[in-house]
Amino acid sequence: MNKLFFIIVFFANASFCQWPESDKTVSSSGGNAQTVTYIVKPRDNLWDIAFNFLGDPFRWPELWKANAYIANPNRIYPGNTLTISASGQPHGKQADRQLVSETASAHGFAPSASFAEEPARQAGKQSAEPPNRAYDSLLLTELHPHAFLTAETMERAAFLWFDKDPKGQIFPGCGVVDKKESGVMAAYTGDVYRQFDEIAVSVYGNKPFKTGDTVDIFHADRFIRLLGKTANIVRRIGRARILTAQSLQCTAVLFAAWDVVAAGDRVDTMTRFYSKEIDTIVGAPAPLRASILYRVEQTERPYLYHTFLCDRGSSSGVGFGDLFAVYGQSSAVNKQPEAIACVVNVGAHSSTLRIEKLYENTLETGDSLERIRRINFK
Repeated sequence: MNKLFFIIVFFANASFCQWPESDKTVSSSGGNAQTVTYIVKPRDNLWDIAFNFLGDPFRWPELWKANAYIANPNRIYPGNTLTISASGQPHGKQADRQLVSETASAHGFAPSASFAEEPARQAGKQSAEPPNRAYDSLLLTELHPHAFLTAETMERAAFLWFDKDPKGQIFPGCGVVDKKESGVMAAYTGDVYRQFDEIAVSVYGNKPFKTGDTVDIFHADRFIRLLGKTANIVRRIGRARILTAQSLQCTAVLFAAWDVVAAGDRVDTMTRFYSKEIDTIVGAPAPLRASILYRVEQTERPYLYHTFLCDRGSSSGVGFGDLFAVYGQSSAVNKQPEAIACVVNVGAHSSTLRIEKLYENTLETGDSLERIRRINFK
């Protein structure tokens, strides 16, 4: 997948950085302008170089445009030579937007039309959005090329479950998938069901199913402790349609399965999700820090669209569509986030995030999170 831009949004308490005294050669000067050549060093990126030389990291497209040999701004390497010309005058928001558009078009990139029309939509609105955020539309295009957060993303996201069912257990739903009846195939498949299999469901509590109902099937991964309470990490793994319904027993056909469905998985009335069309990225409503509780997909290394749980929810001000920067141990060295993740599920005390940008191939329980932006939806 081709990536548009290497954009890291982070905030640092730093004063204006002067021209570096090493690895530069003054080519010419006159008036308020000065031109230098700079040799790229390990861990350099255009964001930091723009901050060091121009005093504003959001002016990195100037460096990209001035050095035409750079095909991708996310790919500069030690030993590359950059020509830097600075007037010391920061660009205004409209000039920034035009520069980004021109530079992107010159390299064959184009933001989606909905964001090109953003100024007209925002005219007359009161907004707390910081200045010079023209690059947010490009970040958004990179996160979601089709400008949607899909229903599938939300319905398959793991979440924490704190409530007890009618049996007093910390599980969702009012039914449970039964074991397979003994037979020839049961000896080979065990109690695992395949898509379009007929399953039996035992019902308990005061919420009976009806013929024709669509139900969700949940799998519980493990129990954890949060805020002095026990919670179950739960994933929605399939859907079924009720074929026959009695007071305590039902049969259903498993018409969708996203993971292995087995005896013991829980059943509840279906929750409907709807895809959300993305509008803009705005400033975070307030500073907020959190920590990673659990990596849902237990792979050796994280990957793009990997999901994880954090220890903050709606009671702490987390909102659906919030963007968090992930900082791990390596972040203390390079002072850059390891990933950018988006909130795709919000509970009272925890949230589920999905990795949208991955800069380092590490992500561990306990890594810190910092809210940096928020996605607005139409």
